[in-house]
Amino acid sequence: MTIPSRYRVREIDSSKDLMKFIKLPWKIYHNDPQWTPPEISRQRNFLDRSCNPFLKGHAKTCFFLLERGREVIGRIVAIDNFRHRKLYEDGAGFFGFFECIEDCEAAERLLGVAKDWLIKRGLKKMIGPTNFSSNDECGILIEGFDSLPSLGVPYTHAAYARFFEHFGLTKIKDLLVWTVDLSRPLPERMQRISSRIEVRGVLRLRRANPNAYERERALLKDVLLSAPVQGWGELPWTEEEYHARADELRYLVIPDLFLVVEHGDNPVAFAISVPDYGPILNQVSSQFGFINFISWMRFKKLSRMINRFRMFSLQIHRDYQRRGIESLLYMHTMRTAKGLGYRDAVVMVPEDYPITRQIKELGGKVEKRLRIYGT
Repeated sequence: MTIPSRYRVREIDSSKDLMKFIKLPWKIYHNDPQWTPPEISRQRNFLDRSCNPFLKGHAKTCFFLLERGREVIGRIVAIDNFRHRKLYEDGAGFFGFFECIEDCEAAERLLGVAKDWLIKRGLKKMIGPTNFSSNDECGILIEGFDSLPSLGVPYTHAAYARFFEHFGLTKIKDLLVWTVDLSRPLPERMQRISSRIEVRGVLRLRRANPNAYERERALLKDVLLSAPVQGWGELPWTEEEYHARADELRYLVIPDLFLVVEHGDNPVAFAISVPDYGPILNQVSSQFGFINFISWMRFKKLSRMINRFRMFSLQIHRDYQRRGIESLLYMHTMRTAKGLGYRDAVVMVPEDYPITRQIKELGGKVEKRLRIYGT
């Protein structure tokens, strides 16, 4: 195919280029009420090799801009994920941060340059989008474009699936966003499992202590770092990634919805849930920043107006798997959230996760579907 000369792809090579890269989504989604603008300063830090733990020796990346004349109309990052290479040995490279105007040729040019870069590094497959790894935001939206925005759930243009499939990419796996109606009765089987664990008294459930953040962060580290990989393409967390994510969630969590399971004095599992700020954050200026906005909301007690909560993470130590602990955490999270006035829970998990069984038992319904593609 002859690519029109009006298209030019180039690597970014300056801080000015990086800002063009970051600000492109405002062009793509400027009339879309479902899109939530990212906080610019957080995006800049996340894309900075000196700030993002994943980019510090765990990957080689190349950032590309697509231009038409002087106008930026597309972007993509090609990613050689060293940790994935070592763990899976499948010759897979990745792409992420894909955004493009609604033009199939432009999209093909972007995907093509990323694929060529990966081939030159000896990689045989291309998978994505992953921004940057499976521990970050992944996939493009396939279903649920009209549903409420949700915190931490990517929102992408409806045309992207068509672009990817035209390029020859096919489904690798789907990520499902479930909603659970808290007015439903809790499943009897899960209640029995939860009650049995509590009666035995071997494991103890408590809420996290927000006034001892550093201590809690240190105590819970081993739970996450020991948790087994549950699906293809996932990566074990590093200590640096854990600390970075914990520091970010620190300002979002409500202590009543941050539950810890202990055996003796040792944490063996935890569940973190936060108010789902997604439906209101797309009204917030990206210059103001959503962390500042959330802090202001909590100060004003306005976060009580939110009637959905987002289950962000449920982790169980590898030595305590298959003991029903997930039922214990789900039962207490749902009861507590209902008591706080929440009406719905939002949970996002890959379609092949074992924990999907419990979500279905709770009456979960799929609200959104995201897809990861590959060659």
